[in-house]
Order: sequence, then C-alpha cells, then structure tokens
Amino acid sequence: MKIIEFTKHRKVYYITSLVLILLSVGAVLIWGVNPGIEFSGGSILETEYEEERPLVTEIRGAIEQEGVGEVYVQPVGEKGIIVRTSSSDEDTYRKISNVLEGTTAHYFESIGPTVGSELKNKSIIAIIIASLLVIFYVAISFNGVEGPIRPLKYGVIAVGVAILHDVLIIVGIFSALGYFFGVQMTIPIAVALLTTLGYSINDTVVIFDRVRENLIRGVERDFRKLVDRSLTETLGRSLMTSITTLLVLFSILIFGGSTLFYFILALILGIILGTYSSIFLAGSFLYSWCHLTKKK
Repeated sequence: MKIIEFTKHRKVYYITSLVLILLSVGAVLIWGVNPGIEFSGGSILETEYEEERPLVTEIRGAIEQEGVGEVYVQPVGEKGIIVRTSSSDEDTYRKISNVLEGTTAHYFESIGPTVGSELKNKSIIAIIIASLLVIFYVAISFNGVEGPIRPLKYGVIAVGVAILHDVLIIVGIFSALGYFFGVQMTIPIAVALLTTLGYSINDTVVIFDRVRENLIRGVERDFRKLVDRSLTETLGRSLMTSITTLLVLFSILIFGGSTLFYFILALILGIILGTYSSIFLAGSFLYSWCHLTKKK
C-alpha cells in the first residue's frame, strides 16, 4: 500500500483553514448572527397565496405598517412565504392575518423572550458539556498507550478542530446568509451544529484510534510516517461514510421542501468540513504538536 504524505503539505491546510476561520469570525463580528424566534422570542407564520405572490418588499412594508415590530419575510416556493416578527402575542397574529387575507396558513408559532433566552443559554451549555465529555472520554480511551503524545492531547485536538474549524465556519456562513438573505439561526440549525461536532469528532477519533493501534504494533518508528500511514489506512472509510451520507442529504435538500432546507444545508456543510478537518487537519495537528514538544 502506497502511503499518502498528508502531513507534508500541512502548512497549506493550516493557511486555508485560517483564512476561512478569520472570514467567519469577521462575518460574526461585523454582521452578527440573526437569531430565530426560538432564541430571541417572537412569532413565525408560514402561509401560501392562492394566486400570484406579491413582491416580498410589498408584503414586508404592509406588515410593518401594522406595528408588529421587526419583520422578516422569506419567499418559499412559487407562492409561499415565511413571516418572522419580534412580537409574540395573539394581536400580532391577528394583524398579520389581516394583511395576508386570502392566503392559506400552514404553520404558526410564538415564543416569549424569556423562553428564547433560556434556549440560547442551554444550547451553549450543551456544546460546552459535550465537548468536555468527549475530551475526557478520548483521554481515558487512549490512556496507557506509549507514544510522543499524551492521551489528553488527542481529545483536545479532536474537539478543538471540530469547534474552532467546522462549527465556527458554519456559524460564519450562516452569519453571511442572515445578513444578505435574512436566514435565521434556529433550533434545527443549532442541532445541525451539534451533529457536525459529533460527526467530526467521531471521524477524527477513528483516525486517532488507528494511530494508537499503529503505535502499539510499532509499525513505524517515525511519528510523522506513522500518522500518514494511519490517515491512508482510514481514508477509504472516511470518504465512503461521508459520500453516502451526503447522497442522502442532497436528496433531502432537493426534495425535502423549504422547511428542512437550511437544516440540511448546515448538515451538508458540516459533513464536508468535518471530513476535510479529520483527514487534513487533525493528523497534521497531531504531528505538529509532537514536533513542537520535541523541540522544547
């Protein structure tokens, strides 16, 4: 089997990822994240016109005149729209319904600001707790393996790459989508971020587990060659898992309707970024950390 020298071009991976991360951080700092009503409180209404749909600007203007607070109008399909407002009372629904008279309502939901703030805090706490648990789990799993890297560092790299690279870039992309197209950060997208976190970490741990096996077997004395061998041996598994998952997700994206669109889009981005970071970044970081430790 020919060993692919993944770590040889690690500086290219680092620079590429650093640029993407900086762009994502810049997007979040400049544009912020457009929170959905689940996090900020408000109401959401999905409805459909029986005949031709008016211009989105006309719909938004008519609703704003009713004094229902900040309004976001998103077109869906040929005749449908999704209306999001910062108000969450029954009077808001009545006013919007009057403006959209003659349409067929498919879905309505309202959430108070207190509940929204609680959901936001719990989502952040969930990510932190899940990350810490994974770090300790990986450290325990790799405990007792002799090698140039301590067990805890495997977990730190796996979680760090997943959060600082995969999740952060997705948040940056949705920050841009929120600014230019009014896309909101909703609970389903938060779930997609957690799923991305789990998928990326799982893929990375599989690679690290092969590194552990090769360390135990002593197949390579040079740690860099050992990492490259481990990446090459798990490459087929990583690619096939990602490709088959993406085939399903793209099918849902195309045929699943507008309700699932951004949730599935976030998952697709997560699978692609998670696969990239697991193959090109995680192993390279493992070698770089080992190399820096030896220099010290």
